[in-house]
Amino acid sequence: MWVSNLWFFSSLAACLLLVRLVPWLRGLMSTLAGYIAPRAFPGNSRFEHNKFALLRVLFGLILFTRGLDVYGLLLDTERFSAVGLWAGAEMLAGALLALGLLTQWMLVFLVGAMWQHGDQMVYKATLGNDIGAILAVLLLLVNAGKYLSLDSALLKRLPSLHWLLLYYRGVPGREAIFYTKFTALASYWAICVYSVSIHLNEPAWMDGSAGPLLLSNNFMAVWHEQFSAMFSSSELAVGLAKYSLWMMMLWYLVVLPFVLLGSW
Repeated sequence: MWVSNLWFFSSLAACLLLVRLVPWLRGLMSTLAGYIAPRAFPGNSRFEHNKFALLRVLFGLILFTRGLDVYGLLLDTERFSAVGLWAGAEMLAGALLALGLLTQWMLVFLVGAMWQHGDQMVYKATLGNDIGAILAVLLLLVNAGKYLSLDSALLKRLPSLHWLLLYYRGVPGREAIFYTKFTALASYWAICVYSVSIHLNEPAWMDGSAGPLLLSNNFMAVWHEQFSAMFSSSELAVGLAKYSLWMMMLWYLVVLPFVLLGSW
């Protein structure tokens, strides 16, 4: 774990130094942002910070609901152990995100602690946590907790709390929003490419049979009984599930290139 953390922080520090110490690199990045942003990421209005705030509320509610489900599955002996404390901490973080209280700190906790160490304790670490971490970093960088939140009420009364609550002043600019969106999309695409590369070695994914199997599995699918009945009575449904799986793998590979192609 320490090796991955060291790589993360050292690469982050290297990128920050490059941007600060190499003026022509900053100029090149600004030029690319100005050219790509209006076409690849349209709809950047003066009030986009409110959209990020609504996204934060939805994200918090999802985490809170998932936390309730996880906590409900714990044994009575686990609820006051380290497992129960980590599960409860994630549920609390989700509730605070939805309310917009200590938002930035909750995002840091989820990315730096819960999904790094806590989920190892609760045994529920999946690629879904990586997607959640990408979204959490996006919300962190755009000050998502500063609007439509309890934090915003605190900052109106006590503006000096900006630094303590980890907020920068003002709204995120157009260029900053572009960098944040692009980084989130590129990170998601990296996970997609990783997922495809893993499944290329699995015969069930290559022949498409994993599609019907996943949808009819009582562990993976909520409506597994309905899918099982449909697949057992229709070869067309089986074929559609297989083709959908192949199309999903193709979409994984092209999601970032196709978004950027919109800028040409």
